[in-house]
Amino acid sequence: MAQIQSTGFFEEIVRFQRQSAISTPPSSTKKSPYYNVIDNSLPAAANPQIDAVFSEDGIFAHKFPNFEFRRGQVQMAQAVSDAFNNEDHLVVEAGTGVGKSFAYLVPALEFAHRSKAKVVVSTNTKNLQEQLFYKDLPQLAKILPVPFKAVLIKGRENYICERRWEELINQSSRELSSWDAQALLYLYIWKLQTVTGDISENSSFDRGRFNVTWRKICSDRYLCGNRRCQHYRNCHIMILRREIENASVVVANHALLLADMRMENSSLGEYRYLVIDEAHNLMSSASKHLGSSMSYADVIILLNQIAGTSRRHSGSFLGGLEKALIKSPLPDAKKDQCISVAKHLEDVIEEARKPSMDIFNLASTMCTAADSYNKLRIKNKAEAKDLFGLLSKFVLLFKEILKAAKALENVINALESKQVASYDQLMESITAFVMRLSEMEEVLLYFSEPDLDNFALWIENNPRPDRNVPAAILNYAPIEVNTFLKRLLYTQVPSIVFTSATLALRGSFRYFLNQSGLTLLEDKNVIERIVDSPFDYDKQSKLLISSFLPEPKDKFFQPQAMSCLKQIFQTVDVGTMALFTAYRDLDMAYNEVADHMYYSQRPLFAQGKVASRSSILEEFKKAQNAVLLGTSSFWEGVDVQGESLSLLILYKIPFQVPSEPLVEAYIDKLEREDKDSFMHYMLP
Repeated sequence: MAQIQSTGFFEEIVRFQRQSAISTPPSSTKKSPYYNVIDNSLPAAANPQIDAVFSEDGIFAHKFPNFEFRRGQVQMAQAVSDAFNNEDHLVVEAGTGVGKSFAYLVPALEFAHRSKAKVVVSTNTKNLQEQLFYKDLPQLAKILPVPFKAVLIKGRENYICERRWEELINQSSRELSSWDAQALLYLYIWKLQTVTGDISENSSFDRGRFNVTWRKICSDRYLCGNRRCQHYRNCHIMILRREIENASVVVANHALLLADMRMENSSLGEYRYLVIDEAHNLMSSASKHLGSSMSYADVIILLNQIAGTSRRHSGSFLGGLEKALIKSPLPDAKKDQCISVAKHLEDVIEEARKPSMDIFNLASTMCTAADSYNKLRIKNKAEAKDLFGLLSKFVLLFKEILKAAKALENVINALESKQVASYDQLMESITAFVMRLSEMEEVLLYFSEPDLDNFALWIENNPRPDRNVPAAILNYAPIEVNTFLKRLLYTQVPSIVFTSATLALRGSFRYFLNQSGLTLLEDKNVIERIVDSPFDYDKQSKLLISSFLPEPKDKFFQPQAMSCLKQIFQTVDVGTMALFTAYRDLDMAYNEVADHMYYSQRPLFAQGKVASRSSILEEFKKAQNAVLLGTSSFWEGVDVQGESLSLLILYKIPFQVPSEPLVEAYIDKLEREDKDSFMHYMLP
């Protein structure tokens, strides 16, 4: 474990306690250092040309002390500029060390300023998203004579809702569970200090562990009152949307980009220019986010919001409606009608609680019994007959819930609004619940009657589920996304730049173009460019292949590989990053080396152990001899310069795992089409 000096930490806690003590007003309010808007206001200036920025005697050469001219960077920047000006789609592979972030950010900023347009930049990983916003854009703000406004945005579920937070902390101790109370301990000080409302700032809060609590207080599009909400002016989502309206560059991620496509650009607004970095991940990300998933928490949180359990009834929608009706001067007949319809809704919800638990308990048991690393693909309905039987019965029960909710909506709509306290809020809430129930019914129908030829259906167990909550998550996603991307993205955005270090195969983009669906465009120009890396790998690096180890499938591979890792960490005292393709291998390595690293007083960071990815990466960069163990999100979008990273270890080559549900489903589809899946997909 990393050695942390605790004295300063506790001194800070004591200072904060003294400032915030109940007996005296706080002397000052400390704000979080995190931000999500960069407003680089400058006097009007001529837009610099690409050569004037990147050339051997350009702006970068004068501003960066260790500047190295990179011809590929100039070529890529010019290609991006041309694509925006001509409204073309551009596919550009930029090898490691080209500096592709600056190669698209500079022309994007220049074009946005000159054309008064907005450019959206999307990354696959939050690592790269934060690197662009907290490192690259601030550097460009200091160097480029171009005024711009940049905004960082993530998915709505990452932000806290002021109204829902207030409602939760104002609940009585009888209604607040001990689990929720424990979660609030990790949130309270952060909530006082945050400027952005983005929970990823709070490295002490484990969203996996307190998932149910977070869902009670995070922003929810269905329960958002927009301008009618009393917290509208302080709402983090609304502030972001106002900032995005006149932004030059919006830094998003693939998950948000794809979700926003389905929601008609409700978060990103209208835009005509888009850069997709780490574009080789677009298809897998699209499969995930253009599909559907559902957990027990999704179902039960919605049901509890409408009709709480007997212990927490007053905090639910029906509890609030009951209070409003009791105080209302409405005629008794109308009150009784509304209460009767509400009681029926409460009864059918109560009837649905156990069946919903049974579905996810059975799914969790099936997944565990399969011993398939917490994922089980369902290939046909016959092999999961019991699960589909429960789903079919639950769909019928859920239809009754939706029918009862619509009936209550009609009854409330017919009431005299001036005679019911908080009528507008009650009406908005029941309308939102009907919408959510309708969408959930649609997803349940996908699960109960799946198209297993064109979609993958699988169960995934959360390795760290909430207490007393089934671990299973049901997932349903398209096997191929090319037609979806064409319809939702390519034909809607006039100019898209696709870039990555790995897009071409043997000098051809054919595989990427086919997989992404760009070949389906008939009347749109797609420009192709390959920009070589400036690195001289023969001189600047050494590659060692552990051919002495057994094959990864051999039962002796793991113990020998772990022993090898341990010896490397003991003998080589340099900045080291070891990357794994699975958490189980990372956990085993951590357990193997943690004690030695602790006693040798050498910093050890492991993804998913103590802090957020960005936090451990920053600490790793500060040290010169730390060891970082990471999984998928550290394989790309990570920039560590100098001696902080001198040795990189790949535990296994990250081929597509054939047992991954979407990969397995696509292989089966190719084989049904008499195609060689290994040559066509695994190693194209």
